[in-house]
Amino acid sequence: MGMYDYVKCNYPMPKGFEFLQGSNREFQTKDFTNILDEYTITEDGRLIHHEHSWDIVPEEERPYYGKPEWDENPIFKTMGSMKRTHVADKDMDFHGYLNFYTIEYNSRNKPNFYNLTAKFTDGKLVELVVEGED
Repeated sequence: MGMYDYVKCNYPMPKGFEFLQGSNREFQTKDFTNILDEYTITEDGRLIHHEHSWDIVPEEERPYYGKPEWDENPIFKTMGSMKRTHVADKDMDFHGYLNFYTIEYNSRNKPNFYNLTAKFTDGKLVELVVEGED
């Protein structure tokens, strides 16, 4: 499976796939850095990269600090040791294809896989195609 990045798509979905739309839905992609970075396709079809930094959390602010687990196993000292801090939103002015995907479960809890391809020309989304169950 490996790592991936997140994509939110605020751009309208093609007819028949409107159920994939939603501000809480996150898609995954392996087309960029694959380090859990976050991207958004805006309503007007721009690709935005939400840049961030990783900062060290002081020991006394970590979840197991001062608890018995802290001294019992070294792994507990590392839990919560990093936090993500938003730095900036950057318009990628992307030109090319972005592939991203998600899984939607039906009423019988059967997974349906959806692959989406967004074509960008000179920074603007010009085509969005969904492949999968409809």
